[in-house]
Amino acid sequence: MVYFGSSADHTVRALDVGSGEQRWVFYTEGPVRFAPVLYHDRLFAVSDDGHLYCLRASDGTLVWKRRLAPGSGRCLGNDQMVSKWPCRSGVLVEGDRLYATAGMWSGDGVILYCMNADTGEDIWKNDTTGPRWMLLPHGSGFGGVSPQGYLALYKETLYVAAGRSAPAIFDAGTGRLLFHEIGLGYKAHYPGGSWIMAAHDWIMFKRQHNYKDADVKTTEYRIGGNAEGIILYNYRSGDPEIALVGGRVVGAAVGNDLVLGGVGSVIRINAQELREAYKNHKQQKAQKGEPKYYDPVPLAKWNTDAGRVYTLTIAGDKVIAGGQGTLTLMDVRSGEKLWQKPVEGSVRGLSVSEGRFIATTTTGHIYCFGEGASDSAKVVSHRPSVPACTAESTAQAIDELGVTEGYCLMLGAGDGSLLVDLLKRTGLTVYCLEPDAEKRARIRGLLDEAEMLGTRAQVHGGSFDALPYAPYCGNCILWGGRLGSEAAGVDVKGLYRSLRPWGGVAYEYGNKSSALASRSALIGGGVPENEVADGSFGTVVKRGPLPGAGEWTRAHANPGNTSSSGDDVVKPPLGILWWGGVGPERIVSRHWRAPVPLFSKGHMFIQGQHDIIGNIITDGDRVYCVKGLTCYALDAKTGKTVREYAHTLTPEQREEARRLIPLHGVLTQKAESGKYELRNPSVVWEFLGMAGNRMIGTLGYDAANLKHCGMAIPNQSRFIFAYDKATGEKAWEVRLERTVMPTAIVSDDQNLYFIDRTDEWTYQAMRRRKDYKNFFSKLKAVRLSDGKMVWTNDNLNPKRKALLLSRGVIVATENFSDDQADMNAGLSAFSAADGKLLWERGPGRYTTSRRGGPVRKVFIVGDTLYTPEAVDLRTGKDRLVCKDPLTGEPSPFQLSGQNFCGTVSAGNHILAYRSTGLGFKSLDEDSPWYWLSEKRTSCWISMLPAGGMLLAPEGSSTCVCSFNYKTSLALIPVDRQESWGLYLRGSELGQGVGSWWKGGEKIVGRPANFSQLRLNLNAPGDHYDTTDGGKSLAWPQVTASGKNFIVVPVQGTDAAAGFRFNSDFTPIPGTARPWIYSSGLTGEIKLEILGTEEKDYRVILHFMEPEQVGKGGRVFDVLINSKTVLSRLDIVGETGASNRALVKEVTGVGPCKTVELSLRRVSGKPPLLCGVEVIAE
Repeated sequence: MVYFGSSADHTVRALDVGSGEQRWVFYTEGPVRFAPVLYHDRLFAVSDDGHLYCLRASDGTLVWKRRLAPGSGRCLGNDQMVSKWPCRSGVLVEGDRLYATAGMWSGDGVILYCMNADTGEDIWKNDTTGPRWMLLPHGSGFGGVSPQGYLALYKETLYVAAGRSAPAIFDAGTGRLLFHEIGLGYKAHYPGGSWIMAAHDWIMFKRQHNYKDADVKTTEYRIGGNAEGIILYNYRSGDPEIALVGGRVVGAAVGNDLVLGGVGSVIRINAQELREAYKNHKQQKAQKGEPKYYDPVPLAKWNTDAGRVYTLTIAGDKVIAGGQGTLTLMDVRSGEKLWQKPVEGSVRGLSVSEGRFIATTTTGHIYCFGEGASDSAKVVSHRPSVPACTAESTAQAIDELGVTEGYCLMLGAGDGSLLVDLLKRTGLTVYCLEPDAEKRARIRGLLDEAEMLGTRAQVHGGSFDALPYAPYCGNCILWGGRLGSEAAGVDVKGLYRSLRPWGGVAYEYGNKSSALASRSALIGGGVPENEVADGSFGTVVKRGPLPGAGEWTRAHANPGNTSSSGDDVVKPPLGILWWGGVGPERIVSRHWRAPVPLFSKGHMFIQGQHDIIGNIITDGDRVYCVKGLTCYALDAKTGKTVREYAHTLTPEQREEARRLIPLHGVLTQKAESGKYELRNPSVVWEFLGMAGNRMIGTLGYDAANLKHCGMAIPNQSRFIFAYDKATGEKAWEVRLERTVMPTAIVSDDQNLYFIDRTDEWTYQAMRRRKDYKNFFSKLKAVRLSDGKMVWTNDNLNPKRKALLLSRGVIVATENFSDDQADMNAGLSAFSAADGKLLWERGPGRYTTSRRGGPVRKVFIVGDTLYTPEAVDLRTGKDRLVCKDPLTGEPSPFQLSGQNFCGTVSAGNHILAYRSTGLGFKSLDEDSPWYWLSEKRTSCWISMLPAGGMLLAPEGSSTCVCSFNYKTSLALIPVDRQESWGLYLRGSELGQGVGSWWKGGEKIVGRPANFSQLRLNLNAPGDHYDTTDGGKSLAWPQVTASGKNFIVVPVQGTDAAAGFRFNSDFTPIPGTARPWIYSSGLTGEIKLEILGTEEKDYRVILHFMEPEQVGKGGRVFDVLINSKTVLSRLDIVGETGASNRALVKEVTGVGPCKTVELSLRRVSGKPPLLCGVEVIAE
């Protein structure tokens, strides 16, 4: 038989290998993305539903299944409802051991399993693969193992493919992590790919192609000859050894040789000859990065053209190459092409057995090749059978529901009629929760016959009293007595939680007589009474806006350019809400700084290169975008044009345009270099704003073809004009004395404020000559109603070119992306009422010099201006909003991490920015700095704290950096223990600082004056304590030495053995802080806690027994300053069981500068300690 899994219909199927007829089908509850594995008479498969299935191979009967995911939660991933911890590594069986993974986002937790293949029982389990400090592309930060791709096993070493990143290496016998660095080889190789292979003492995987900034395409990227290849690491240590180029990106091993393919040709080379040839090549070749590039073609035993190849396998004396529309058979000894057959689609899967081989393609076809003429092949297909629409009541319910697109959750299938009719009458994707197993099987069969299973609908097992679905995922929810889900048995809080705000509908399909009880249950469960109405079959809930959610409706959030959404919901810790949606193939290249994504009233708007051209803004009901000299108002839900605002140039403006279009100054130099090009320049509607009932615009030239917009001087205009939003008629136009930049325009409900200044080209020439005679810069205010002048301020620093406005205060600062020489311009604050100066501050750390020019880090949250130091908005005085982790003294806010090339965005409680990947920090809790390393943002603003979420749309188009995924995603606040980050002292980290790769030096503790020191032993990072606002620091320190890291004042046994597990997955009774006890050091350890002054201390010690030992199984003494303070401590003897917290407090320590803490074994297992708190009395 032929066994295969389907990501389309969520099934595992068996076909007769001779006829292609289906023998049996098994339904899972999520996409099956990997081929099943045959083990004796059993078949193993994993699914995105988070389960491992063991089936009888002969008939598909379920023998047993096991949920590998640590929880039952489901969310939307790649447009499918999947487990929050999908199984993305397939199944690997070796002997009687089975390996699999659950989870793909390290922050939410990833588990690697080794199980007995016969029983499904654990042999070992590793749930601590992330996060941890590591090398990331462009720097360092917290990351973890993020499985995506088949597992591999070689010489007791297990390899976990990690999407676009390098694989992680584990000891197969113990599960211990041996090696994993996401950013390894960064600029030299861009390593990573879901295809991996281990052979000849190498682990091999793809080198990413080196994109150039380019217009995006939806077609497949064509590999360049030297741009892509395979990189070879040492199979055990992970040391990079060889980097191959030439476009060959897949391979197979045969004897002592490798067969490699990709583009151009398939070649066979000897592994030992490759090693020897590469040694000589490395000595001769001078290249950036290690290892050096090498093209293996000169070593080829044979070289056969097979076209584009995606997969290779070797069967006996044959090489089978799956390609782009072809399948090729070659002789493995000579390379002779025996035949090449056409197929539909690209071959991505190959399997060989008993003289036949199976090929699967991207079009969904399965081909079986064997004996016989190729034109005599039998074609096996399926004709869908769609049930007819049924009861009149279902049509009425669907009409009243009024939701026809998006995702529908159904609580109960009833007789199946409503589900079928929904699929036929609407475009909804339906997920039905049904407790009855027989009913689930019957309806899945109907959906399968109709070819709607998976792509349009799925039936999940579970109960109504604990709904597993993520918040906000349902555009509509159907429930009620006719579906088997009466109000008394439904998790009403979960129902409302899963309903989409801003218009989601929960429709009760029951009996009218139950409506009163249902209304009472809904309101009692937290549904606002004004959102509950009556329908024909029960209650109808239409959910309103999410309370406290903020919006991002302009490039810098709002008409005041504050870069802050006002969102009162989103704050750390954060977890995945959804991922997928728009990918890189339609997004503007990350260097070109596309208009910022927007969010309003439940919708996010993203500019694609070929979808919306020009700047975009929104008021929630409409999206406004410009093309040429016309602004288009589009319906926010449909995208249809509602109104046009066409600007006609006056003769004076045409003359001004003629003056603006020629290239000047820096721009001319960039264009003349040949790297940047401006084709067919024309005048366009440049600045797009909306204030009150006015649409605001300025004129500029079309720089859409200027490659790398960050290098361009911002467009400047001598005219500001306004159109009536309702009628489309021009309301007024103002001719300036000089020019205005788009970043120098802000507004409130009454006035428009802007800087009228000498054009930038002239100013730069003045600066170079150091002659500012005739320089002109004024801050002005005009009425929105008629454009009449309100006030003017004539005294403005020439370097302050951008404006922010909030709470009646206008702040003038350097531009958002400006010239290096102007990066420290200082700040001025003015009253919006009369333009009078309120305060000034001199140069500070307001910008960061990065690719494309300095990037501005100024934003406003409430009445605090972050520069990024925090100052009072009205007075300009410093605000000490943080506390030093050691001394507890108030300290200034500093923007830390790897900030690189993106600007900041904020909500009321969170700051988000690019820190290699996604970086964020709490603004109202003194939290550490956090990372999400699996994806990157764009080189501009592309993270929005809005709608109660942290939205991170795809921003890595054309990027080759080895982040795991290219996708869009949303994060929401979660109740999590494993929220690890790092407290930093100082501003930006140097690139790659703190990485342990290539022998980073340990941080050596030194004395410090501390008032309270909390140590979390063997922890992966620092942790904020929500119970009392304390800060726990990891020791041993998780980073190598480097500038701006806090040096923990501790020396001691930092090489001691330790333990660690995930406290979100393993409950620890007796504590509100289980994360303290999920790690610890074992052995007769000694710690010296180094102060600078004689003090009296109180010491709090944290213990937890992680192993299954009885009373007396681990007994030890605790000594402080050579005095026994805890004698014959027996953790289990005091707690009564393992995995329970134990706290001991020792007072009267000191006076002393140094607190010496040591553990002394008495009997049983070695001593252990989880955490220490040293508090000055």
